[in-house]
Amino acid sequence: MNQYTLSAVKNDATLVKGIQNHSINPGLAQLISSGSGAVDPSFVSVGQIQPELTFDTTAIKTALANLGGLSGEALTNYTFFFQKMLDGGLRGGASAHIKAVAAAGII
Repeated sequence: MNQYTLSAVKNDATLVKGIQNHSINPGLAQLISSGSGAVDPSFVSVGQIQPELTFDTTAIKTALANLGGLSGEALTNYTFFFQKMLDGGLRGGASAHIKAVAAAGII
């Protein structure tokens, strides 16, 4: 996702812009094991996935009032808009952007 930057977060009718910084951690817990003396792994699996997206915004009042406040709330129907970055700091066209929807989580 280095070619994309988070541009906005939407919950129902509320759109939070002014995103300054964002970070995505996939939260993968992988299990990799090899038999005795084997060079390559003989078993690989994903034991757990807990993705985490963090962001900073200049629209603090809007974010706190509409995205769960300080107490932390169950997350449903949240949409994250990522803009494609081009060389020279330019943005790609509308068809190059990514929209991600969170099915469940906590904010």
